[in-house]
Amino acid sequence: MDDITILDKFKELKEYFESRLSRVEKDVDALFKGNNDNSNRLSRIEEKTDALSENFKDFKISLKDSINGLGAAIEALKDKPGKRWESVVTYVICAAVGIIVTLAGTALFGGK
Repeated sequence: MDDITILDKFKELKEYFESRLSRVEKDVDALFKGNNDNSNRLSRIEEKTDALSENFKDFKISLKDSINGLGAAIEALKDKPGKRWESVVTYVICAAVGIIVTLAGTALFGGK
């Protein structure tokens, strides 16, 4: 009778450990599946990060070009009043030279 009791205990222990092993295997499979899911998520995040990085580079280049264009436009606007004053000075000098030449001509060749 003791042999049967010991044999029954071994069978119970075997069933218990097999059940436990089965649960552990399922848990390990779930962990691997979760790990694969996390790896997939990480890959998607890396792809999105790379795409954002490219977009940022394009934006940075575009912004730099825009700033350079604005700088050129500002320089042109700054030069406009200077060009106007240069024109005014040129006209005044030409008028003064014209008056001097006219006066000199009349003085030399006698006017009246």
